[in-house]
Amino acid sequence: MQIVEVPIEKIEVGERRRQDFGDIGALAKGIQRVGLLEPIIVDRNGNKDRYRLVAGERRLRAVGMLKWKTIPASLREHLTDEQLRDIESEENENRKSLTERERARTFAASKKLVENAKKAKEVIADEVRNSSKPGPKTEGPSRREVAAALGLDEKLMRRAEQHLETASTFPWMQGNNWKQSDVLAVREHLEEMKPEVRDDTVTILGAAKLLDPALTKNLMRNIRAMPGPERKEVVALSQSEDPRKQSLALTKAAQLPPMPDPRLTSIDAALDSLRRASKPFPNDPLTPRINEVISELRKIHAAVKEVSYSARRKEGAVQ
Repeated sequence: MQIVEVPIEKIEVGERRRQDFGDIGALAKGIQRVGLLEPIIVDRNGNKDRYRLVAGERRLRAVGMLKWKTIPASLREHLTDEQLRDIESEENENRKSLTERERARTFAASKKLVENAKKAKEVIADEVRNSSKPGPKTEGPSRREVAAALGLDEKLMRRAEQHLETASTFPWMQGNNWKQSDVLAVREHLEEMKPEVRDDTVTILGAAKLLDPALTKNLMRNIRAMPGPERKEVVALSQSEDPRKQSLALTKAAQLPPMPDPRLTSIDAALDSLRRASKPFPNDPLTPRINEVISELRKIHAAVKEVSYSARRKEGAVQ
């Protein structure tokens, strides 16, 4: 693989998976300001005089608006159709967000997006420092300004940052079986926990070498339901240098039976519905009232779990 300057007129664009290219004009302005941070990908496909676009049609369209004659490109040789589709899909993850049908974002894509955002931030910061315009010193460009320079939605960039941060804490979340939505769901559950429970959960999960999304969520529910003393015992095991004790910590967390109280299912459903009702309207005057109801329901949920857990212990259901 090599980076070459390819004449734009020699690049052929075949049938593409992406149908909505978003605001190409905004992307062009961003490229004009911070440069093309990520080369497009092309291959020759057996043709020495022409190139086939593999990934980067938005960037290609944007530089076309800027009247560029050539564009930096990563040159691949003899890609199969399957390889071409895979690369196109993966590259698109850190550009304008695809639909759910097209593909879920991966850790590698979020990491690349964040790296490009850092590069853009440095370029914008240098631009401001070298400007002759007087004005107060700032802490640097905002996320919104960087996102605009990259032609991205600010929300997409924030989700990528959260994805990278969470998956860096738990390396097993970096596998391809972990979608961005799975990672952010775990992050949201952690944020809902009390600080002490959250710290303990992070410590226990940190002993794992490999977990899938479903098992992780189950472990989190179990750890959250544990009374403090038992949870601390599992924490101590997870912090041992003995791999067997670390494994035992996860085993103990996994074996805790789920709460059978039917009230919990109903409360969970109500919480999900209320969260969906409030999230799209952060500035609506009714949202604080909805959030108050959510907060109270969480307290009731925790109380029901504690009562149910204690009752089962007395019955000998939990060892």
